[in-house]
Amino acid sequence: MLIGAFNIPVAFAQSTMIIVPEDFSTIQEAVGAANPGDTIYVRAGTYLETVTIFKNNLVLTGENKATTILDGSGDTYPIVSIYSADNVEITGFTIQNSNDGIYIYNSSDVTVSGNTITNCASRGIILACCSSNTISGNTLTNNYDGIELWKSSNCIVSENTITNSRFGIGMSDSSGNTFSGNMLTDSKDGFYIWNCSYTTVSGNSITESANNGISLIRSSDCKLSGNSITDSAARGICLSNSSNSIVSGNNVTDSTMQGILLSSSSSNTISENTLTSNSAAVQLYRSSYVTVSGNIITSNRVGFGLSQSSDNTFYHNDIIGNTYLISIVNSSNIWDDGYPSGGNYWSTYVGIDSDEDGIGDTPYVFDENNQDNYPLMKPYNANLPSSYTLVVHTIPIGVTFTAGNISCVGPWSETYNETTSVTLTMPESHSYEGKHYAWTGWDDGNTDRTRTVNVNKYTVLTAIFTQEYEPPVFSVLSPENKTYSITDVPLEYTVNSDFYTITYSVDGQENVKIVDNTTLSGLADGVHELTVTVNFRDSNIIESATVWFTVDTTLPSITDITQLPVNVNGTMEDGVKINATVTDAISGVNQVVLNYTVDNETWVIAEMAKLEGDIWTGTIPESPHGTNVTYTIIAEDMVGNTIRSEDLFGQPNQYQVLPEFTSWIILPLFLTVTLIATILRKKQPKKPKHQSNQIV
Repeated sequence: MLIGAFNIPVAFAQSTMIIVPEDFSTIQEAVGAANPGDTIYVRAGTYLETVTIFKNNLVLTGENKATTILDGSGDTYPIVSIYSADNVEITGFTIQNSNDGIYIYNSSDVTVSGNTITNCASRGIILACCSSNTISGNTLTNNYDGIELWKSSNCIVSENTITNSRFGIGMSDSSGNTFSGNMLTDSKDGFYIWNCSYTTVSGNSITESANNGISLIRSSDCKLSGNSITDSAARGICLSNSSNSIVSGNNVTDSTMQGILLSSSSSNTISENTLTSNSAAVQLYRSSYVTVSGNIITSNRVGFGLSQSSDNTFYHNDIIGNTYLISIVNSSNIWDDGYPSGGNYWSTYVGIDSDEDGIGDTPYVFDENNQDNYPLMKPYNANLPSSYTLVVHTIPIGVTFTAGNISCVGPWSETYNETTSVTLTMPESHSYEGKHYAWTGWDDGNTDRTRTVNVNKYTVLTAIFTQEYEPPVFSVLSPENKTYSITDVPLEYTVNSDFYTITYSVDGQENVKIVDNTTLSGLADGVHELTVTVNFRDSNIIESATVWFTVDTTLPSITDITQLPVNVNGTMEDGVKINATVTDAISGVNQVVLNYTVDNETWVIAEMAKLEGDIWTGTIPESPHGTNVTYTIIAEDMVGNTIRSEDLFGQPNQYQVLPEFTSWIILPLFLTVTLIATILRKKQPKKPKHQSNQIV
């Protein structure tokens, strides 16, 4: 009665239905109590636990996958683990927020279906050392990897939707597995298959891969078929070091690099694929013994690319409306299946079929080692109408015109079904790289700017515009009529023509031919005369220009430094006058300054004035008695060459301010000394005069 009340399917008689949380409060308790063959039914709710299943023949099912949630709360353990247990089924859950969503190890006949698995730091679902398991109808979003198989075999992975993963589906060291009907979006690689064999990848939709849609690496005997692969940032399908595999019936569009790339991969088959709007449709690199047949290759930048790849066979392919037909580097290959089977249909082939056997009368030659001996006159694939390419070149390039109602820029090409009429309209004029061009006509003699073309064969037209006459003009930009302080002066010029020769001569020396701007090196000081001559070859006009300029690398000269008065005795009201002779023989003196300091304190700069001739003067203000004044003179010429007097004489100039003894002090001192000397002399006693003493 309880089962009926909850509308739960009746289990087999030998099985038991365990309901969580009625019978057990946790799922793990229910698993621990269950016997093989039992079904564990989990009510809607959020269960913060991890579940480990180690018993065979168990069914774990959620009431509603949107509301029955197993949340790992960021645990590093898998939310659901199945260890060495066979015939286990997991369905109807949302599994989220853990390292791995579901981890299956050493188990077989396990079914994981109808679950949503999200926000797992490692894998949404991983099968390790497993066989014969089925993973179907699950939605996996925002996991590091979506589904991973390791050392597993004979498993089926189908109808899953996987978004925003590194690898949508990754597999290594496995064999005999099948992947079908999966939708993989926004992965680094949609499928990443490494060291695997006998793998089938079919009917999957792979979009917006950041690298490759399908990567098959070091694998063999695999089949990639019927997949739709769009918007791969690198390649739609990439085989690397892989062999004996089939790539068939896939639709590959808008790959930034190659639609299909084989790198160091031999003995593979590429057949009946449709490749559109890829950078290169099919590219082989260091690959051999590859058969490429029955493919439809349209509107790619390059149809086939081959590098260091030989002994490959191409036939029954339709190569239509690609910008570049083929790129071949160091390769020699077979480009047809013999007669009458034929080769390939090339929309650019312009040969005829005189015997109407559907094969062109002349080979389509690419280079000396590559040619289609039996090019087809119509597409091989019956569902393709006959079509031809219309190519329009313009002289000069870059002309904007209309084809029908579409704006185009030359060179331009488009492929149309047979008998399509296309109206081309060219402008009256065009400007290109600063030059003006006027409409002239078509290379077939038609002069109408508007014409209608019936595209019933490969057609190439060239629209010609003629440059309007402009008088030849050139000018010398450098050197200018000025003085340079360097000996290497740039020679720069402009010319309004592409057809000219140009020479120059310095100071009447031999002419030197140049093809671009150059440098006049090692020029001596002094005035130079430069003559530049241009010969306009298209008009036989010769023009020349002469420029005079000066080179000055010589420093100014400072001599005859004097200070007035020469001996400074006391404080001078007008300070000290410093005079010097300053000369510059080439560009002339620009300025002279006096740089001085009192008692080695702050240095002061004072401009010096020119007196007459080459003499410059400056004043150092008065300074207190006993101070020391140090000064130097700095001279600069008109181009910035600078010299300091101390660099010339080895040291700066100096003087000391001494006390002054004036005349009104000296005269009283002299009179005083004279008076004292006179007084002292008068006070000396007089000596008696000499008398002769006689005895009477």
